Amino acid sequence: MLLEWAEADGRLYLLQCDLDDDNLEGVDPNDLPIYSKLIVSDTPPAILSEANDDNIPIWDKLKILEELSIDYAPLPQKLYVLSYRDASKILTERSQRESLIAELQKFFEEMAVIRVSRRSGADKTTNLPCTSSCLDPISAAAWMHQQLEAHTSQGGELEDLAFILHKYIGARAGAWALYDPDSPYIQVHANWGLPDSLQFYPYDAWDVHTITEEVTAYPSYKSHFLWPNEKGEWTFKQIRNGIGRHQCLRANEVLEIARKTNIIGTKLGKRVAIMWFAGVELASGGVLCLPWYRTYEYSNPDLDSAIGQDHVVVPVRAPGDLENVKAIVPILPSGKKVAMDIQPSEHLVRDHKFLGEIISLAQTVGSSVIYSGSPLSHPYFQLQGKVPVYLRLHRKSFRTRGRIKYQKLVRDRIPERIRSKRERVVFANLKPDEILQLLIGKLIEESQELLAAEGQDATAEELADVYEVLRGIMHQAGVDEKKVLEIADAKREKVGGFDHGVFLLETSLPKPGEPTIENRDVNFGTLVGEEYAGDRVRVPFSLLGNLSKSGERLFRIPGSDKGVRLSAGRDGFELSLEQLEHQLDISFLDDDMGLDD
Repeated sequence: MLLEWAEADGRLYLLQCDLDDDNLEGVDPNDLPIYSKLIVSDTPPAILSEANDDNIPIWDKLKILEELSIDYAPLPQKLYVLSYRDASKILTERSQRESLIAELQKFFEEMAVIRVSRRSGADKTTNLPCTSSCLDPISAAAWMHQQLEAHTSQGGELEDLAFILHKYIGARAGAWALYDPDSPYIQVHANWGLPDSLQFYPYDAWDVHTITEEVTAYPSYKSHFLWPNEKGEWTFKQIRNGIGRHQCLRANEVLEIARKTNIIGTKLGKRVAIMWFAGVELASGGVLCLPWYRTYEYSNPDLDSAIGQDHVVVPVRAPGDLENVKAIVPILPSGKKVAMDIQPSEHLVRDHKFLGEIISLAQTVGSSVIYSGSPLSHPYFQLQGKVPVYLRLHRKSFRTRGRIKYQKLVRDRIPERIRSKRERVVFANLKPDEILQLLIGKLIEESQELLAAEGQDATAEELADVYEVLRGIMHQAGVDEKKVLEIADAKREKVGGFDHGVFLLETSLPKPGEPTIENRDVNFGTLVGEEYAGDRVRVPFSLLGNLSKSGERLFRIPGSDKGVRLSAGRDGFELSLEQLEHQLDISFLDDDMGLDD
């Protein structure tokens, strides 16, 4: 339980009570190491087949990744193929099996991930077999042999399936994003760790307007997530209470996922949900977001149904919990129903057999299901229409959107683009002197986004926005762009540019024998900090640049116990007056405590 308190005029007030899990011993997902960096090997395989133009059209998983390609560049993650037919020959002959194990060690070390792919165009089956953890080479070979035996024992044809192999993709968070051609918004759902965390555990959500890139966040309390340990085993992690409500995606990651989802969805031309790895670390340096899967299956969530007091909630984490449901049903008081609160353990998250047992039992005993995961993930689609489903998280973004006020300067063609998405748009044309004032503010806004960008591509895109604002300023001021560049080049030739980070500290007349120039080591934090002088606080421009990294800054009001918090938002800075922390003295009389003398 989390309690929020406030004190005023000698009284103590309880403002809020959240019945969250008490995870004081939990972890901060941002502190966990990512053991597997994204790397592309130049060494060709001898037994496995590298994904290429010949086999990509054949296998569904590879074809999906090609569909998710935005610029038709090579896949940032190498994938390898081993058909069931080839695997059946290799795994039954000792020397070939040993050669395969050696190759698995060479390319994947102890972090092999294997999933089964059907042929392109075959009947779809969600959650085909996939390793529930990373495997070492010997375990990987054994897992493939097990899948072969299971497939052939059911009369399956070896030509129907193939193993798709890759080294585990380490990522800070997993996400699903929904593109709908009839909506100007991209919905993004995410949780820390593996994307499978979204199947049954609470998540954060964002709506991103594809034209204005206005972002509306719906953070939630996240208690658990799935994370691979150093051996690649999936582990069930509790999130520390103080971190549970922190958003698991950075602002630039939300925008990157939304932008690329919009591009991919436009290319595919229909409603599609795309799975993402976010915060993927490259072995060569840098971080990116990587699309990994897409599905056209989607069910509109029922937002009007809410679980009532006539339900008895039974937690369901493992098959044994289903016996508890069966035992409770016969002894329910009159008018009571059972609701299964499903949050499977890590090894059951992808077990469609377990989900099938839940559905079957719910239909048999008339039970409903409480669902904590994202409605964009597979389990919700499988549950919807088969059993009553109550969403733990009700979000406004699923409902019909009303009027949204932007009150911001946008590019000239934005109103027409908004109208093309079948939205009504209201705008105004400003006077030249008014435009110039807003462009200066726009320059600050775009500069904040530039500082938040990660990777060369994102940085180049944000620099282009900054440059466009500068061109707008030049146009409104009636100054020729070529002339500005000539003056800039002349100044650079005379006094240099800003390439070496020269920070001027002070100047003075030199004393006898004192050097006329000195290069000091400094603490960067002192350079971008506020300065207090009497009843004034000086905030340097450099602090505004640092604010995009730190997110906020609290300034003490001289001579008082109050402070002003300055926060950097997407469209402006926010100021809030706060009471500074101090020791709260709470005393009780013995009589009030119910104690005897």
